Amino acid sequence: MEFLFENILNMIGFVVGFGIGTMSYIGFRNTGSPTLFRLSIAFFSICIGFFVIWMGFMIEDFVI
Repeated sequence: MEFLFENILNMIGFVVGFGIGTMSYIGFRNTGSPTLFRLSIAFFSICIGFFVIWMGFMIEDFVI
């Protein structure tokens, strides 16, 4: 049961990070603001972090 909750929370974090990163990148393209560019890089990094953690849990469950 704990595995299910951890996976759900990691995927929610991935989707939220990806959504905010995408919106800030679209804002950067429209305005050219360097702050929005840094914000998009930060949230895409958060998104990648959640994805790596989720993949680690999935590999651990299916391999071990």
